[in-house]
Amino acid sequence: MTRFWMQLPQGGWVASRENVRVYAMLTEELGLHGLWVGDHIVIPPGYQSQYPYAASHPVPADRPFLDSYTTLAYVAGCTQRVRIAVTAAVAPYRHPLLHAKMAATLDHLSGGRLEIAFGAGWLREEFEALGADFAHRGAVTDETIEAMCALWSGEPTAYQGEHIKFDTVQCLPRPTQLPRPPLWIGGGGPRLARRMRRFGAGWLGPDLPLPDFLDTAAALRDQVGDAPVSAKVWLLDSVAEDSDELAISVLGPPRLDVLRKLAAAGVGDIRLDLSRLPSADRPRHIHAFARAVRKEGLLDG
Repeated sequence: MTRFWMQLPQGGWVASRENVRVYAMLTEELGLHGLWVGDHIVIPPGYQSQYPYAASHPVPADRPFLDSYTTLAYVAGCTQRVRIAVTAAVAPYRHPLLHAKMAATLDHLSGGRLEIAFGAGWLREEFEALGADFAHRGAVTDETIEAMCALWSGEPTAYQGEHIKFDTVQCLPRPTQLPRPPLWIGGGGPRLARRMRRFGAGWLGPDLPLPDFLDTAAALRDQVGDAPVSAKVWLLDSVAEDSDELAISVLGPPRLDVLRKLAAAGVGDIRLDLSRLPSADRPRHIHAFARAVRKEGLLDG
């Protein structure tokens, strides 16, 4: 059965305590699988870096953007069943000692509901504001994931990498999910398949045209084997019949073609992106989505 993840209202004026709670409770009540957030600490005004998936990042610098792990901790306390995910956590933004402790604590307190995707990041100005290493972010990402996996063993751990070093420490509690929460690798590039093999992770696909997404997923399976694949799908008011966008609509006559094609290709994990819908319309679309996929036989209940 396909796992459907709903986007929390993390960025923009819709990002409020009340809305986060409403979306979390609604997702759980409708029987959807999980809730996801992205990861930024600051979005510097006037940045020049090119957002990889659109003309600009969907949340302007002068709007709220809730911290990923803190938001999910609040959601974990509001819910009982629904899973929670950071997709994708920018690995170089946090020291692995801090990152491993935060993630293990959240998995422990949520009863083992956390999943994490890791990415290397794209916003150079944010790296500079944080004092993080943009030039070597790929290598730092690899070392961060490796160090965090070692720390989650609960055993005394030291790490000596090229960019990350720390003497022997012990990180407790361990995550509830052993040996670690499910991991995903975001984006693409030459390191993708190697990271998936090395860390036993799935692929968190970026915003691509459907044919490109399916081709990349097939190529990865040739290299990595039957690793899980997650697609980000836009939930929109309408989708043109000839569109090759990863997008669906559920109002009027539902257009779920993309979901059928992804399911036929073995993609069992769908992250719904609501950010192109007016904020006032999103709860109505969530209800309509749950009805449509349940009728289609893609959701239990």
